[in-house]
Formats: sequence, C-alpha cells, structure tokens
Amino acid sequence: MERILNMISTTNLKPFKMNILSNLKDKIVEYIDVNVRLLKINLIERSSNILGYLIYVIIILFVVLAALLFFGFGLAELFTQLVNSRTLGYFIALGVYLIML
Repeated sequence: MERILNMISTTNLKPFKMNILSNLKDKIVEYIDVNVRLLKINLIERSSNILGYLIYVIIILFVVLAALLFFGFGLAELFTQLVNSRTLGYFIALGVYLIML
C-alpha cells in the first residue's frame, strides 16, 4: 500500500512542480514586460514635457524679441524727429538698448 502511495505521490508531484515553475516563470516575464512598458511610458511623458516646455520658451522668446524690435524702431523714429537726423536718432536708440543691457 505504501509503495502505491509513493508512486502516486511522486508521479503527481512532477507535473505539479513543473506547473508551479512554469507559472512562476510566466509571472516573472510578465512583471519584467510591465516594468519595461512603464519605463517607456515614463520616458515618453518626460520627453513630451521637456519638448512642450522648450516650444513654449521658443514662442515666448520670439514674441519678446519681436516686441523689442518694434519698440526699437519706434524709439529710433522718435529720436529721429527730436534731433532732425535719422542717423543720430538710430544711434541714440542703440545707446538706449546698450544702457538697458
């Protein structure tokens, strides 16, 4: 009787052990796959945030530089009318910009 129980228990344990190891291997592979996908998503999120901020900064710089350019031409024309010399008016506007630096 004992011999029969040993045969049944050892034959049934081998597939059971293989099944547990197979399940464990599948879970580990799935865990690694999920972590890799999470890492990719985090990388995409960070790079899109950086790119969005960079585009925002470029647009703001463009608007500020355009405003300064038009302000400079307006200031130069104002000084041109005040001193009755276009060249001297533009040089005075240049001096104002250099003082602002």
